[in-house]
Amino acid sequence: MAVVIDAGHRRRLKHCDRKIAVSIAAFAAVKLKDANGNINTEIWEPYITNPDKQCGNLMNQNSIEVFMKSMLQQQIEKNMPVLMECSNHDTICKWIVTYAGQWEEAYRQPADKSYDISVTVLSVMSEAVAHMSRHFQGRALDERKIRAKFEAVLKGEHDEVIDDDESPYLPVDEAVTRFYFRHKPCAEHMIMIAGKMWQKREVCNRGGSYSTKVQRNDITRQLDNAEVKFKRLLRERVDFKLPSTDTDWKLLAVDHKRPGAAAPGVPV
Repeated sequence: MAVVIDAGHRRRLKHCDRKIAVSIAAFAAVKLKDANGNINTEIWEPYITNPDKQCGNLMNQNSIEVFMKSMLQQQIEKNMPVLMECSNHDTICKWIVTYAGQWEEAYRQPADKSYDISVTVLSVMSEAVAHMSRHFQGRALDERKIRAKFEAVLKGEHDEVIDDDESPYLPVDEAVTRFYFRHKPCAEHMIMIAGKMWQKREVCNRGGSYSTKVQRNDITRQLDNAEVKFKRLLRERVDFKLPSTDTDWKLLAVDHKRPGAAAPGVPV
């Protein structure tokens, strides 16, 4: 049965994935934003939907900013007589903000790219699922059952398009990984575990000073506590209710960044 994937669902999934990536990074004590206030690309990275149209390589954001400030200064000098007649400073302020905003909008549009969870975060998510997989065996969250379900509902979906990148759905492996973080009943626990695994990996790559060893032990204890809490809930058979219909499973496997998942003129 064909599933209608509307723009609202894609936006919600994108927001969900962004929240997942940022939350994992926060638990890992990774720097979240750059100097411009944007989420670091180590966490939330651009995905080029059309490599032939990729742009922005010759002039980076700083170069554009310097050039824009120069042009803004020239515009102010050119229009100084008019600006001086304004008794309300709000008018001048709004003019400057609008001018800068138009530059930013024009800079973003040609990039033809969307954003998604970074490869780094995805690798940590995959490690967390593999790490917890043995505890899911024989339970509702059994990875083998989840994989079999995605294989069944997505059967033929990727075969119906010439290029797999045109499919609106994730590959099965990635759909399984993201399921544990998109599915609300287990997402909170998996995000914490993934974050602490990332932090532990980062600390283990540092030198062997005393403070590093102490920090490593603290992080290991935090990771163990997160695992113990989740495993206790699994043993107590807390209701980790799974999607009830094939449509719900498919909607959880949607890839918001793929061209095939986008409607013309609708940003994803």
